[in-house]
Amino acid sequence: IKVVIFINGCFWHGHLGCKKSTLPSTRKDFWKNKINGNIERDKRNINKLIKTGWRVAILWECCLINSDYILKSINLLLDWINKSETYLEIPEK
Repeated sequence: IKVVIFINGCFWHGHLGCKKSTLPSTRKDFWKNKINGNIERDKRNINKLIKTGWRVAILWECCLINSDYILKSINLLLDWINKSETYLEIPEK
């Protein structure tokens, strides 16, 4: 089994709808371009990994804020590893 697990910072990787991904009030254009560039790079890298036979899981920073969320995320991840789906995102966008 070839599995890669990314733990993404909600701000740096643009976790849509997450309060941790709010852009700073200064230099908004800079931050918007920076985060959008990170999102596009992540998409390209995920697609490359999947095309080469890897299964990809993304765990967002906000799902790791307390022990209950961490335990739930680990259980979801273990369930996913035992299935055949190629992509998992916790929590989903």
